[in-house]
Amino acid sequence: MKSFVIGDSISQGFISGRASRGELAYPKLIHDAMGWGGYSHVRYPHDGPGLFVDLEWILRDLEGRYGANIRGLEWALALNRIRALFDEAEDLYERDALHEEQPHDPPASGFGNVACYGFTVADAWNVTPNVCRQRIAASQRGDGLFHLPSAPFYRNALRVLRPDPQDTRDFSQLDWLKHTAETEGVENVILWLGGNNALATVLRLKVFQKDPGPGGATITHTPSMDDVVPGSSEISYNLWHPSVFEADYRELMRRVSDCMANNVAADWRVFIGTVPEVTIAPLAKGVGPTSLIAFPEDEDGHQVPDGYYFKYYTYFPFEVEYAHKGGSRLSLHDALHIDRCIHAYNATIRDEVRRANELLINRGDKARYHVVDIASSLRALAWKRNGGHPTYTMPKAIQFMYPQVNTKFYHADRDGQLRQGGLFSLDGVHPTAIGQGLLAYEFLKVMRDAGVPGADPDALDWRSIVASDTLYNDPLRLMGEAYENPDFAGWIVQAVHQQLG
Repeated sequence: MKSFVIGDSISQGFISGRASRGELAYPKLIHDAMGWGGYSHVRYPHDGPGLFVDLEWILRDLEGRYGANIRGLEWALALNRIRALFDEAEDLYERDALHEEQPHDPPASGFGNVACYGFTVADAWNVTPNVCRQRIAASQRGDGLFHLPSAPFYRNALRVLRPDPQDTRDFSQLDWLKHTAETEGVENVILWLGGNNALATVLRLKVFQKDPGPGGATITHTPSMDDVVPGSSEISYNLWHPSVFEADYRELMRRVSDCMANNVAADWRVFIGTVPEVTIAPLAKGVGPTSLIAFPEDEDGHQVPDGYYFKYYTYFPFEVEYAHKGGSRLSLHDALHIDRCIHAYNATIRDEVRRANELLINRGDKARYHVVDIASSLRALAWKRNGGHPTYTMPKAIQFMYPQVNTKFYHADRDGQLRQGGLFSLDGVHPTAIGQGLLAYEFLKVMRDAGVPGADPDALDWRSIVASDTLYNDPLRLMGEAYENPDFAGWIVQAVHQQLG
């Protein structure tokens, strides 16, 4: 197998809250640029409701019915339409053709991309089909207004990890890697986990830190999505203390090394993504005065550049008054704490890669683990973090595209003109098709430098990538409603919460 992918929703191909465009995810773009065949991933239909809140599909449906404005009594009709779409999704994924126990169409026995929405580092070995089935059975609920299928985290993971319902193997992501390496051989592993160890802080605009226990940091042994505040639906923690993250990531690397120990492919490499600063995601809008923050050099000599931070972070498109009046928000202190934790995560990743390579070299082998510094790339792309002057160099093929894209929250006016954004989709967290192209570009640069035969970042087919980006080529005129109608904007935020939070 040319590549095997372990990751979360970005690697799976989520756009606007739904895994509806897996064929546009950066691992597939890498395969296409390399001319490799045999790429396989879980597929969901594009022309119907999703297991998750597909914001683009819903908004295009509403725009087709009501145009660029939803006026007066039309709101009642619009809400009824949204309820009907949710009911359709609930029926389809809980009881009908796309129930998690139904076979895939076409049939599948295993995937080369086993990335799963919501996965933290420890979920790579903790979440298995049997765990998924148990959690789905325990989460069954009755129909209700705006109810989507229950337990979407586990329904999705089950379809990825056990594509054949008749298969009795209880394979986690890492079990699939080990099995594939020992039977078919894996030449390149793409490993990108860790974002969900901090992401929910900006989805909820609250910090619940998972601290070490009395005996020190221990490995996370239970699926993170199970840990909830008693009497509520909120996860009891959404930010891993750096020492807990270190324990989890060290275990992850130990297990990956074990998976590759008997790899049939003689020449193999592992490409490992770093964790981006989640406060850059445009769902969390910076408001109020800014401060230029300087970070100290990490112990390994890595320097995080100075960056602008805001007094508050709240939801788009609300302004500073909303934060002042007690609306959901993170403070400057909160944002800095989250990002400093992420800096420590990335120091751990770099350290574990060095450790793994040293072990190989000491055995007479060569360095096979390579860091893909997505965190630095996104930081260079960030519009507000760089004071409106991003330092990232775009690929030549799209340097002069117009309108140009940036990391602001997506906005198109009522005339259908893109005004800002274009790199993040409507959920303010996952990349657009163009954003996925930039991820492929960054991975391919490291793959080229690591000596992967034929790796060329300039081989990406940007014409096709841009053409496939519906948000860019057919801007949503209804987005003006989100910027002018707080109730509509609040519904989008709640929709994101329901499935991604």
